Amino acid sequence: MENKTEQFLSKGAVREITALSDATLKRLEIAGDFPARRLVARRRVAWLASEVTEWMRTARRSFYKPPPPHRPGGYQTETTTRPAAVKRKEVASYNNRDLTEPSNSTGGGSFM
Repeated sequence: MENKTEQFLSKGAVREITALSDATLKRLEIAGDFPARRLVARRRVAWLASEVTEWMRTARRSFYKPPPPHRPGGYQTETTTRPAAVKRKEVASYNNRDLTEPSNSTGGGSFM
């Protein structure tokens, strides 16, 4: 008979191992899609390592959504986007504009 000791994982360890945020962990746990936390002390919770690793092996695949099938015409709609080179030129001209003279001179500038 094998002497197997169970290991507890803290919330930080579970976040690191699963790459899930606190909010996602809680949402999955409430939905019953993630192992339940255990109260190990008055103000301390932990997860069983075996349950988390089992979840990673099995249930985690069910959350993966494969990409949509290839469309021969691509995914562009009728509205086309400007090429990146044009965008770079517009940004460069905006960044290099002359800021010494106001663009609309209304004269004065007095608020009274």
